[in-house]
Amino acid sequence: KVYPDGYWYKNLVYAHEEERELDYQEDLFSPCQFHTEFALGEQAALVFSDRPIQHIELDKWVKQECAAREKTMENFPVKGTFAKRCALAADQFFIRVNGESRIIRGYPWFDDAVREALMSLPGIGIAAGRLEESKSMLLASAALIQNGLLPKRFSSSDPREYDSADSSFWFIWAAQKYWEATKDIEFLKQIKPHVEKIVTAFQNGIKETDPKSQLEIRMDTDGLIWAASNRCGLTWMNSKAGD
Repeated sequence: KVYPDGYWYKNLVYAHEEERELDYQEDLFSPCQFHTEFALGEQAALVFSDRPIQHIELDKWVKQECAAREKTMENFPVKGTFAKRCALAADQFFIRVNGESRIIRGYPWFDDAVREALMSLPGIGIAAGRLEESKSMLLASAALIQNGLLPKRFSSSDPREYDSADSSFWFIWAAQKYWEATKDIEFLKQIKPHVEKIVTAFQNGIKETDPKSQLEIRMDTDGLIWAASNRCGLTWMNSKAGD
């Protein structure tokens, strides 16, 4: 039975959003209540969809989900109960965007971030046996390199998004881990020019003077990387002097 009387929950506070200095307070509306009684062994499904569903096929959907999870666990190179948990946990970070595999770094705040995908790829991609997906993400990353840098997101070409001093090195490291796992010589031939472009750009220095994308990155005389920006943090810590 459906009770259509709605109810407003006023002034809800989201503690994690408040910690992150995001919008953290709002009112929520509950449009209705569903009440049902179950006999022993009975099941019911409450399905929400963004498109019309002509037929509710709960058993079929459950079987499809179970089959997908079984496949994930079968393809995981390490066996055992704990390994199964790791396989399923890693799988939750993989999404499909326009038919391509991507790694999502956290719901609901983050999307398909390049840096975090490259940082985590050796663990939840390569070590988990997802080699084709890992290769696809590395080649997709390589295609995004401009002036030795990578953008924040796979889906962005905005010059202001090219403000990471370390993503390029995570890319090289992830490519190295893929090569170690596969010995894929064709992949190595594809990726080598991109690695060389990154190294050359850092050796020569990268400088953007536009206030919207201002930064400076270069290799110092001791071989270490020097990076600075008045606009934003340039490494995974997202911090800068004076903050």
